[in-house]
Amino acid sequence: MSILDNAKEWALNNVIDDDTLAVLLVGSWARGKGTDVNDIDVIVIKQYQLFAIMDQEHQQEGYTLDVWIHDIDAIKSELEDPASDLNQVNNISMILSFLDSCVVWFEREPIIDDLKTRVSSWSWDPDYHKFLEFNSVEPQADYLKNAYNESLAILEASKKRLDGGKEVSHRRKDYPELVKESSEELAQKVLGLTLTAYEKMGIERHWTEFGDAKKAVSMGNWGNALASLKDVLRFMIRYDLPSVPEQLLDPSIWKTVEDMHISPELAEALKAAFSE
Repeated sequence: MSILDNAKEWALNNVIDDDTLAVLLVGSWARGKGTDVNDIDVIVIKQYQLFAIMDQEHQQEGYTLDVWIHDIDAIKSELEDPASDLNQVNNISMILSFLDSCVVWFEREPIIDDLKTRVSSWSWDPDYHKFLEFNSVEPQADYLKNAYNESLAILEASKKRLDGGKEVSHRRKDYPELVKESSEELAQKVLGLTLTAYEKMGIERHWTEFGDAKKAVSMGNWGNALASLKDVLRFMIRYDLPSVPEQLLDPSIWKTVEDMHISPELAEALKAAFSE
């Protein structure tokens, strides 16, 4: 029995209850590109969920099953109601993404075809461009200026996707056109420095981008590894800010970093990641 068969059997035996409407395989495995270094990503759609989205990670022999539990009413609301900010645009994008390539493992009633029909010719309100416009000041330090300009590039790429009815993302690796080539030496260095800064800060939250970076390193994909680590560093910076911007892609954080004191470990990691 293959890893994927084992994962499906485990999921169908352990994640389905009376409130479960569907279980979907998504991500790289659903696209036929999964390898033994990729988590197996599963969406569980339920009714009467207390939270709109919950994440559960299950370590199995030989693989990790990353289970995201979604509330069906929250999904429908995201697809039907106008977005009020960029975070909501990202939530909608996540739904568009998993519906585009999902493999149905279980379905109590035919909801997936209905959801796919809703998004088959998706278009964004042109007014949503306002969510990608920020009043921000460019920092002076070269490495922070690089970080700032990369943030602007993600915003521009997001605008193009909105115009094309495609999903947008706050993660660099989701924009392959923006991922730069890197060397093993640099990727490994930034990974080590980021882990050191993370441990020094005592942050308890573990972002999936950390796992993405480690997987990319194990596959020798140094560009993707560095891209994910830059996202982790952005999240870490937000923990240190005196006033945290509501939007993840707000480039104003980089000028704020220049004007505040950050730990030497975090500064070293940022300089290594954004100096080129």
